Amino acid sequence: MAKFVKSVGLFVLFQVIFIVLFGVFGEFSLSNDESTYAKFIDVQVMLVVGFGFLMTFLKRHGYGSIGFNFLIVAVVFEWAILMLGWIQMIKLKRGTFQIGIIDLLEVDYCTAAVLVSLGVVIGKATISQLLIMSIIEVLVQTFNKYICERYLVVHDAGNSIYIFVFGAFFGLAVSKVINVGKFDDQKDGSSYNSNLFAMIGTLFLWLYWPSFNSASSFGKVRAIINTHISLAASCVTAFIFSALAGKGKLKMAHIQNATLAGGVAIGAVADVVSRPVGSVIIGSFSGIVSLFCLKALNPLLKKIKAHDSTGIFAVFGISGLISAIASGIIAAAANESMLSLEALYQIYPGRNPNSLARTSVQQGGFQILALVLTLGMSVAGGLVSGLLMKLPLLDKMEDSEDMFEDENYWYIDDDFFLNYQKYVFKEQYSIRI
Repeated sequence: MAKFVKSVGLFVLFQVIFIVLFGVFGEFSLSNDESTYAKFIDVQVMLVVGFGFLMTFLKRHGYGSIGFNFLIVAVVFEWAILMLGWIQMIKLKRGTFQIGIIDLLEVDYCTAAVLVSLGVVIGKATISQLLIMSIIEVLVQTFNKYICERYLVVHDAGNSIYIFVFGAFFGLAVSKVINVGKFDDQKDGSSYNSNLFAMIGTLFLWLYWPSFNSASSFGKVRAIINTHISLAASCVTAFIFSALAGKGKLKMAHIQNATLAGGVAIGAVADVVSRPVGSVIIGSFSGIVSLFCLKALNPLLKKIKAHDSTGIFAVFGISGLISAIASGIIAAAANESMLSLEALYQIYPGRNPNSLARTSVQQGGFQILALVLTLGMSVAGGLVSGLLMKLPLLDKMEDSEDMFEDENYWYIDDDFFLNYQKYVFKEQYSIRI
């Protein structure tokens, strides 16, 4: 029996539950927010096309990478609307929630966190396990963001803390728990063609990242410009240091990932960095750090029996940490010479004398506290999710033969692909390091 058939019942169950919950709680918002639709579509392109193609790096898991990414986007989209809607009900003390385009943008951000985790575990988990991971992650991620914004009152313009730090560490914790031992290193790698497809994802993400960081920020123009500059800087440094690390030759895995580091690293401060030199420094530094993490992290992760399938933790997780730390430093230094008083209080409402009346140093401390909380909730949530993913009623990959392999879930019409020995003979393997 095809393995996906065993997961159909679980998807049917959740879809029926979603239908009932939408019927009970969901309403449309009558607010006129059509102007947000363009940014919403930009972010949707990043999720479906950008992340989807980026994960096709795995040479024998291309269908699964882009197909399961598509499916998880759709499932999480429904579930996140409900979760964010219930939070809206708590805030407004209503019996139903209203869905507007601005709410769909927040749903996209939640979905991005799940896709980051997906990139860490892709190829090592069955589709039913990925469904459970997604359900748990949305639950934990939405409440983590709610606590950080409502009670810690911190600022994260591009959601780098809430999305990339959370998603990367959640995924790594899941990877640690569901680890099934050694796997075929020849499958956990790329080919010439899979690298080309993955590069399509990189280009889409690179082009649309300014929309991602600016869509919910206060200073949208500044966020767009800072993100473009930071991305350009990380792109340049990624090429430079890939060539240096490769003794004169570039490695496509470096270019696919480290070129995006600037978009993540500038995210939390995209609308706060007041001079272009700041975004150049952040982008350059993140590009260098991410590239060397791509080379060094997986051997270290193996020692704790964890694994990053596509290098997403090495780039998005580490760059997210850089962004979070930068947000603490900049918040502690922010004053009227950097931003107008109105903008300062809008970005950091906790600084307002009529609100929490925090000092700049206190605000910086709360930014770091949000990072610590996010790390704790993501790791704890990932460990719990990993344990639930090992329940007997779910499909599991029992051995390495099932990992990073499309044939278990998809009809493959390519004899060259199916003939593994011929594939091994013909193809020059490229293993991510």
